[in-house]
Amino acid sequence: MAELHTEPGLPQEPEPIPGAPDVYAAEPAPSVVVDSTKSRSSYNYFAIAGTALASIGWFIYLGGLGACQNACSSPLVSYPFNLPCSKAFSLSWWGLWFSFVVILFLWFTIVTKSIQEYKHGLMCWLVICAALLTTEMGEVYRDYTQSDRKALFAGQIMITIFFYLLISALGAGYDTLIARFFLP
Repeated sequence: MAELHTEPGLPQEPEPIPGAPDVYAAEPAPSVVVDSTKSRSSYNYFAIAGTALASIGWFIYLGGLGACQNACSSPLVSYPFNLPCSKAFSLSWWGLWFSFVVILFLWFTIVTKSIQEYKHGLMCWLVICAALLTTEMGEVYRDYTQSDRKALFAGQIMITIFFYLLISALGAGYDTLIARFFLP
């Protein structure tokens, strides 16, 4: 038996037994990379359903805005700020077509499963559109007694609620509960 030259008081390593496995040898760590995105289903059905509801809200918004624009020329209807009909709904038309582009982009990211790649740009567009629609709802349409204004308001609310939920989900970390529920 060979003598070990160690300092007194330090533990000594035992001599290996011939033919026995070396229990002190370091085992290599497994080289498995876990991708957290692979554990999810390929599509999140809430994202699809929510975008579909936002699309339906967009069509309701379009119908309500068209009816408001048509009724604006009637002398019996009073519209906000005593503006001429050509200017009374100009911000609403911008909001309508801007939300249309954002909803189309949402469909693109859902179909191509690339919502994480476009996350920051999408959040920017969602925030701008939600702020535009929210401002428009609060300032321009204070009297919701007529059915055309109610339809316009309902469409705006449907779109805006989904946009705020999606902003919250995109702003949260990808592994949080809200992101797992909302994002594909």
